[in-house]
Amino acid sequence: MPLADGPELLAPNAQQGITTSIAGNCGISPAPLGDFANRGALERMLLVGSVTGALGWNWRSVREYLDEVERRGLPFNLALLVGHSTLRATVLGESQRPPTPSELQQMGALLADGLRDGAVGLSVGLEYFPGRYAGPSEIEHLARVAAAHDRLVAVHTRGISELFDPAIDEAIGFAHASGCRLQIAHVNPMGRANWGAIDHLFQNVDSARAAGLDVAFDVIGYTAWTMTAIEALPHVVADLGDDAVLTLAAPGPGREHLRELVDRARPAWPPWVEGRVTRNVLVEMGWDALYLADGPPGFEDARGRTLAAVAQDAGADPFDVYCDVLLASGGRARIVNDGYGGDRQNDEPLRRLVLRPEAIPETDTVPVAVNGKVALPLPLFWGTMPRFLGHFSRDLELLPLEDAVARITRVPARRARLADRGELRPGAYADVVLLDLAELGDRGTYLEPQAAGGIEWVFVNGEPSVSEGTYDPARVAGRALRADPAPAPAAGRPTSKGRRT
Repeated sequence: MPLADGPELLAPNAQQGITTSIAGNCGISPAPLGDFANRGALERMLLVGSVTGALGWNWRSVREYLDEVERRGLPFNLALLVGHSTLRATVLGESQRPPTPSELQQMGALLADGLRDGAVGLSVGLEYFPGRYAGPSEIEHLARVAAAHDRLVAVHTRGISELFDPAIDEAIGFAHASGCRLQIAHVNPMGRANWGAIDHLFQNVDSARAAGLDVAFDVIGYTAWTMTAIEALPHVVADLGDDAVLTLAAPGPGREHLRELVDRARPAWPPWVEGRVTRNVLVEMGWDALYLADGPPGFEDARGRTLAAVAQDAGADPFDVYCDVLLASGGRARIVNDGYGGDRQNDEPLRRLVLRPEAIPETDTVPVAVNGKVALPLPLFWGTMPRFLGHFSRDLELLPLEDAVARITRVPARRARLADRGELRPGAYADVVLLDLAELGDRGTYLEPQAAGGIEWVFVNGEPSVSEGTYDPARVAGRALRADPAPAPAAGRPTSKGRRT
C-alpha cells in the first residue's frame, strides 16, 4: 500500500535482505478498482480497512497504482498480482451470488487490463471475503484469462485444515481446466490432525507435473501464525459484525448462543454454499495451541501463555476466557496459533515441505502500524529468508545453500516473469545482498521478533538500502516492476530503472 510511512513500515523486510516483493496475494489487491462505485466492499476486504484512511485511493487502474507507489518511493522493488476478491468486489460489491455472464466478462476485462498494465498474474483467496463466495467456474474463467497472457495464478485454497485435500484438488483443477501456471499459496496444514495431508499435496503435485502442468507452491517457514481474537471465529460468526459478536460474548445466554454457533460451524465441502465455513480455528487448533500475544486489561500477565493455561489457572472454561479477552480488547487482542505444518515441539511436516524442490518460502504478512510500530507479533516479516538460508540450509542441511538461494531469488523471479531480476550476471539489475553466513538467521521470538542477523549490505537497483547492517528508510531506490514493457514513468520519478551489474 502506498502509505506515507511505508518505508519505515517495511524496514523488517528490507533488513532481511528482500529486494523485490510481490504484492496482491490471497485475492486482495489495491487495483484495479473500476469506477470505484463499490468502495465499501473493497474496504471490507481483509486488513484493507485498517489502513484505508491513509491511502488516498488516487488511482483506479494497475498502471496508475504502480505509478503512484513508485512516485511515493519504495525501499525495494514491487510487483503486483491482480486479486480476484478485488475484481469481485469491484463488479458485484458485497453480493454472495454468482456473477451473471455479463459481470463475469467485466471481471475478466478488468483482469486483462491489469495484466496488460504489467501485473504479474492473478491471485485468488477462497477463504476470504468476498472471494469465498465464488464457485469453481468463476475462478476457471479468470484463470483462462491469466493463462492467455502467460501469467501466474496464485491460489490461497478453500481450506488448510479439514478441507485441505479437496481444496488442493480444486486448485490443481483450475490448472487442468485453464492451462494456467499455478502457484498454491501457504500449504502448511493447520492443526495436528491435518499435518499428514501433505502426502496428498505431494501426490497431486507430482501427478499434475507429470501431466505437463506447471505447478509449484509457497511454504511458510514457521509453524505459527497470528490473527485478532475476533478473526479466530468462523467467518459465519465473525460476519455478524464486531458489535454483534461482542454483545453475544457478554456473560449470560448470549455467550452460550455464541458457543453453540462456534461449535456448529464445522468445515464442510463445498464451502462456498451459504452458511458453510472453510475452517474453525478455535475448534481445530485447540485452546492449548492458542497463545495470547497481547495483554488486554485484566490479562496483562497472560501475554505469551495459552488460553488453556490461563483458563486452568483461573479455574475457568477456555471459551469463557476467550470471550473475556474479546470483551477486554474489543476483539482486537492478537492471538498466535501454533500448529501450521507442525508446532514448536515437532516441525517434521514443515521440514518435509521445505525439502520439496517446488517449495518457495514466503513472508505472507500485511504490515499494519499501531503507535508507530509494526503490529504483527510474528517473525515471518522479519526473518523468513534468513531462516530459510541459515536454519533450513546451513543448520539442518535440508538443501544445499545454492539451491536455497535460488529458491528465494531466481526461481520466483522467473515464475513471475520479472526479466533480469533474481540473478547475478552482466546485464541484470543490481539487486544484491552481502551477508555473513555464520551470523545469518532470524532473531527474537514469536511475541518479540527482531531484525534478522547477518545481513550486512542490501543493494536495490545498485543503491544501498542497508549499509553495514543499518537500514535507511530515506533510500527509496525501489521500482514498480511490470511483467510487460513498462509505460512512461510517473512524473517526478527518475527515468532510470536502476543500475545493472
